[in-house]
Amino acid sequence: MKYVYYLEHTHKISNDNESAKLLGIFSTEENAKKAIDKYKKLPGFKDCPDDFIIDKYQINETEWNSGFVTSNGVDIPYWMTEKKEN
Repeated sequence: MKYVYYLEHTHKISNDNESAKLLGIFSTEENAKKAIDKYKKLPGFKDCPDDFIIDKYQINETEWNSGFVTSNGVDIPYWMTEKKEN
């Protein structure tokens, strides 16, 4: 297995507040999608069926390798703040 699939559900509670829930880590995207089908039948999740996210991650590789900065209360990868030269 070279990749895993991270399933999360994120939805906006208010303008300033968001709820993010890790729902599982799966060996295939297909398994993550099957889990979504189950969650969509549950209270809360069925009211926000479009808020599921599947992210693919390579095993034994790191993320956020350039560090991070906090802007307006949100952490963003440092590389997104670097100025690009033309």
